[in-house]
Amino acid sequence: MPLSWTDTQAPPDFSDPNLEFRLNILNRFTDADQSFAGEPWWLALIEPAALEEGQDQSPDTNVGQADLPGNGAEKEGAPGEDIEFNSLERILELAERQELAGQILVPGEYDGDDRKATHRARFTVLVQRAYMLAANSPGGLTVLGLNRIIPVTPLPADTVADVDEPFVQADEPVKVPDDSVVIAVIDNGICIGHDLFRRRSGTGDLDLSRVDFFWNMDARTDPAAPVQTTIGRIFTRKEIEAALKDNIRNGLLDEAAFYARTELINWDRARYSACAQRVSHGTHVTALAAGYDPDDPEGARRRIIAVQLPTGAVAQPNGSDLGGPLVDGLNFLKNRLLQYSMGGDGPPPPMVINFSFGNFAGPHDGSGLVEKEIDGRLSSFGDGSASLPLLTLPSGNGNLSRCHAVMRLEDAGPVADRLSWRLQPEDNSLSVIETWLPVALSVPDGLVTLEVRAPGVSGAAVVSAGNLLNISLAVDAQGTPVALVAYEPPAPPIFRGRFTVWAAPTAHPTVPGPYAPSGSWSLAFVKEKGLAPDSVELQTWIQRDETLPGFPEFGRQSYLEDAAYRRFKRPGGRPMQEDPANAMGRVRRAGSISGMACGDLPAVIAGYVRSTGVMADYSAGGPTGNPVRALGPDASAASDDSVVMAGVLSAGSASGSMVPLRGTSVAAPRVARWAAAKLAAGETVDRTTVFQAAEAADPPGGGKPPGDRTGGGRMWLPPVFGRNR
Repeated sequence: MPLSWTDTQAPPDFSDPNLEFRLNILNRFTDADQSFAGEPWWLALIEPAALEEGQDQSPDTNVGQADLPGNGAEKEGAPGEDIEFNSLERILELAERQELAGQILVPGEYDGDDRKATHRARFTVLVQRAYMLAANSPGGLTVLGLNRIIPVTPLPADTVADVDEPFVQADEPVKVPDDSVVIAVIDNGICIGHDLFRRRSGTGDLDLSRVDFFWNMDARTDPAAPVQTTIGRIFTRKEIEAALKDNIRNGLLDEAAFYARTELINWDRARYSACAQRVSHGTHVTALAAGYDPDDPEGARRRIIAVQLPTGAVAQPNGSDLGGPLVDGLNFLKNRLLQYSMGGDGPPPPMVINFSFGNFAGPHDGSGLVEKEIDGRLSSFGDGSASLPLLTLPSGNGNLSRCHAVMRLEDAGPVADRLSWRLQPEDNSLSVIETWLPVALSVPDGLVTLEVRAPGVSGAAVVSAGNLLNISLAVDAQGTPVALVAYEPPAPPIFRGRFTVWAAPTAHPTVPGPYAPSGSWSLAFVKEKGLAPDSVELQTWIQRDETLPGFPEFGRQSYLEDAAYRRFKRPGGRPMQEDPANAMGRVRRAGSISGMACGDLPAVIAGYVRSTGVMADYSAGGPTGNPVRALGPDASAASDDSVVMAGVLSAGSASGSMVPLRGTSVAAPRVARWAAAKLAAGETVDRTTVFQAAEAADPPGGGKPPGDRTGGGRMWLPPVFGRNR
């Protein structure tokens, strides 16, 4: 079916290109991939619009010019700045005025003060499609009092509680010994009944759990649960142990029955369950961070809080759907930690958090929405009596994925350059490529122009940089769109202009075409000679697009093609891990670090091969655009036992089983385990401590990898399991 690009001169009939793509282009495919009964709720991140000076919060107050992008909304509301934003109460009032009151739900976790607050720049809420369509209409964001809304992931209606008032927060104390540490894991497929997370009771059975709280975001809501939540269900240790006792027979746990009761396996509602597979990512990671033999006394002092991310969000290969659940998970951990007390009535114990996910795209300078939310939520732990936790993140596995490029357009040199973007056939997920301009409050109109040509699409999409939104669509003869090209001007909190190309799947097993064409897409960039600045560096990243281990085949990673990019060493043919010193190509390995891992506070961990000490070829590194972490990773830990024994051993889904998994996702929890031991000994641990410990363990010389790959150095931590492997 013939495809063509629309006229870029026509004004768009929507406010946000990302929202438009998710709602009105990708919806043909996402609706087919879901098995929800009824209208789903979408978890979304919202940025309230900034208020004009003197504007109050009454519902009759007109939305002012401060709500418009570029008119005060760039005020971030950092500590010490007298910035006010629309409160949640006002946003609800504005929705009611537009007859959308039933289309937005404020989580019950936000108390009365949260709902009145005018100093918060972001919230997570639940919205339905009608609300997002209204926000995306011309002027819709202004009318609803928003600066931006980012849909994260759809959720089944029975996993969302119908709440209109704040919850009464649980305050039942959890008393632990003085040298205890709470290890929290935010992941998917966490088999909480595994014997490595249990203790032996006086009966001899393993019916005591070290998991104090388990938030299953996939579970159906239960208004009678002792700890209430808007999404899913929270299980307390008392409930987990009751389920263990009810399902242990002859000393063995009926794991299928136990996981059915805790809704980790439910074939009536879900087409896929990680805990029903031989390998589950969350179990493997949690065991590396907090798994102990049931009779090991050290395990009794390592308390566990587990957060099960929505399976639908994790199944999406791009990683961008995890920001909202991660933020909610961090808020949950903060509230739960305040229930703990050491030695009777003492302060809460220290906490280590592991989140073994990442993405490829984003600004990579710490200014992205998810990175800022991570830093903000971690800092908020200090608001109570708890100390700031350490969050360990993986550096990412995209070093050899050819998903990053750097171009420089100069008046005195080449003013034009081109990228070749390869979309693979039979890719059932979206593909996205972003090109970022340098930091600037404004961009001269026409400074850089992007021309996109796609296989089988007549003509070209041409969009120009400036201070206005500029878009083009690829449509078939009936007007059905399959791709969107946009330029978005600088906006808070990033202040960088951005070109983005969104492409629909290139195939789908149940949805008839049209599809985005597979093959080589051409992205040609031209700088307008004579416009300041006279030199512009463009940074490009492709969004992650490959199926995660254990999930049904879904995405196929798109990548950049560059004749100057050398993939293999000569002679020998081994993959080249670093860019050659004289590299002339656009595509780079350097700078492929996970976009989520570029904030100020997390400890970011790369991976190396234990037997050789050589960095794992997939382990992504810096540099980043964030001066606080210019190198990229803080340290590295073993992510492969050897060249032939890929991965490291840890728990499989079933008790007693061990399986190998590889990637920086298994390096990060090993450092979390190390940090927990240090905290238990009374030491202070933060990302600087991690960097310094790695630097001391791996001094310069002796084949030490470059800092942008390994951070401070390689941490020589003993294997948690499989020491003789």
